[in-house]
Amino acid sequence: MKSFKNKIVASVLAFTLVGGAFVINPNVAEAASKPLNIKKVLNLPAEGVTTPAEIFTFTFTGHSIDGDTTKAANLPKVSDVTIAYTADDKDDKDTKKDGKQLIKESADALANVKFTAAGQYTYTVVETKGNTKDMTYSQAEYLVSLFVKKVGEKYEVTDIQIKQTKNDKGEDVTQKKTGYQPGDEDDTTKDKNKFAFVNNYDKKDGNDNPTGGPEIQGADKKGFALRKTITDSTPDTNAEFTFNLTVAKPVGSNSDATEFKYFVVDGNGTAGTEQSEKYGQAFDVVLKHYQRIVFKEVLLGSKITFDETVAGAYTGSVKSSTFNGTAGTGKEGIIGDQAGGNFVEYENKTQTATGLLVDNLPFIALVAVAGAGIAFFVKNRKEEEALA
Repeated sequence: MKSFKNKIVASVLAFTLVGGAFVINPNVAEAASKPLNIKKVLNLPAEGVTTPAEIFTFTFTGHSIDGDTTKAANLPKVSDVTIAYTADDKDDKDTKKDGKQLIKESADALANVKFTAAGQYTYTVVETKGNTKDMTYSQAEYLVSLFVKKVGEKYEVTDIQIKQTKNDKGEDVTQKKTGYQPGDEDDTTKDKNKFAFVNNYDKKDGNDNPTGGPEIQGADKKGFALRKTITDSTPDTNAEFTFNLTVAKPVGSNSDATEFKYFVVDGNGTAGTEQSEKYGQAFDVVLKHYQRIVFKEVLLGSKITFDETVAGAYTGSVKSSTFNGTAGTGKEGIIGDQAGGNFVEYENKTQTATGLLVDNLPFIALVAVAGAGIAFFVKNRKEEEALA
């Protein structure tokens, strides 16, 4: 009997030891530390603007430990976070909005951060202003709270709360802390991630100092240029032609600009007084032979339409037009930043009151003389045949 009891006890001990191998080890981490990914939204016009090559940088500054701001210097360092864009980034990630929204998320900002004690750690996060011309950098500011607990042998971030304190314009905002969520890989807009910084790129270009002779210059094409030419053998340099133009602001533009600027440049390449017009409103410009319109500064991505409305005793047409680097013969297009630029060559020829071009009159005269000669020959032939 004693021997049987000993066997039972031994069996129970053995089962306990073996079974213990399957009990969850309290020193094993329950879950990996939570990641923190920054969301960057770069807004561009729908057309005409190439994505700038830029690396956006975000900095973390220690704020407090367990609510004590005097301990800010003791917070573990969080390295700067970067998000890079290149000209190859073209795809609009949010088609519900006008223009292009180029959206990306950073790598985990906390990947290499080591915590040595449990507690609440808070950081202020901002975007570093860069140097790209015409870029409006986000002035948003966030207070990020990291809740750290000991999990097994390590200290892990088990919860993240964020509170926006300034918006993208740098204005103070009142907002409660909310639970942070990284973006969903299946959602290109990363809509769940509210830890976002929004930048607007509204590129402007043009020629602020037109020079040269009667030809359209390379710098003129960075914005827009239209040149008038009379192709008569002896052009009337005092003849005036009126063009009506409208420049519509780019689709998706976030610029607060209401006007653009231009010059009228004469045949010697001398610019007149700087002039301005409002986006979306039609205006007239009068040009003479070899004169041209040159835009000093205009939002790229703008759509321009034009037509010659007063030509007098002339007939006119577009000899050639190029918009955003693409050549054609149209009277409208998008002003863009592609090689080749944006310009129009417009030609006129004198015509008679009946609509016959003066340049064609010598040919018409020759045809008339030839016709008269043929008629005279036929008439004489018939008279000779009648006498025979």
